[in-house]
Amino acid sequence: MVQNNNSSSSSDGGGEVVISLDCSSLPRVYPIGVAAYMGQLISRKTKLLEEYQKLLCKYPHFSSKQQKRMKIKTNLTQQNEECQERVNEMNQLNSNLTQQNKECQESVNETNQLNSNLKETNGKLRSILRSIKSNKINCNMTTLTCSRCMKGWTEHDSRCFFLSGDTKKWLDARSYCINKGGDLAVVLNEEDQMFLTKLIVKNYKSKEKFNGSWIGLHDMQRERTFRWINGNNLAKYINETGEETDYWVNGQPDNNTPGWSPEGSDCVVLVFELNESTDRPIKNWDDIACRGQRNYMCESKAFIVE
Repeated sequence: MVQNNNSSSSSDGGGEVVISLDCSSLPRVYPIGVAAYMGQLISRKTKLLEEYQKLLCKYPHFSSKQQKRMKIKTNLTQQNEECQERVNEMNQLNSNLTQQNKECQESVNETNQLNSNLKETNGKLRSILRSIKSNKINCNMTTLTCSRCMKGWTEHDSRCFFLSGDTKKWLDARSYCINKGGDLAVVLNEEDQMFLTKLIVKNYKSKEKFNGSWIGLHDMQRERTFRWINGNNLAKYINETGEETDYWVNGQPDNNTPGWSPEGSDCVVLVFELNESTDRPIKNWDDIACRGQRNYMCESKAFIVE
């Protein structure tokens, strides 16, 4: 058998294991059986508990203070939980307020946009009313519809056209159109040619009642060099099949010179031609003397509401 101040184990001839411990808080323990040693530890624990109970009885205030501290701790824990609940409620309220503020701002923005739209619409309506009073546009008060053209004018391709019921010389007709805010009509494309032709047929029905209509085309500056009143030279048109075409009556222009107009035929009219079998543009241009009395076709830009 071996023993020292440190812990060790050995076996004697009978096979028994012994343990030796060096513990400063316990009296010296000589090597004994493990079961016996555990019993001693349990016995000491029991004695310590008994001594602790005696101390509590001897010093009851210690237990009371401890209980108070435990109660205070419990109260603080509960108060912390209640405070956290209030914080959570406040956070939820703040979140709700933020959402409400966002929705309120959206409503304000929508209201501002509506006000802006109403202001713009009111401005347009006032502009329309002023235009109606000044006869710039024509409105039907029964159907509550308005044209962007003056009364008696017809809208086409953001332009307004007027076919006269009276006759004038070419220069006088042009002066009349300019005084109305426009000029003699210009044919820009195939659609214009078809529109003007149909406008003539609609208004006059037959050639017996129509003297031809001046348009803004002439060759006063140089013979057979036709120029529009907007300064552009006459060019070939492209039809719906992509081919070049023009709208002269067969054999025209011929610069025929009547006896009463020795300067020749320098101004162009649309004559009455009707072909009900097709909607294709009709060749109805003719050059005649500018001093002749003819109907006339004015053109202006369609009124724009600001």
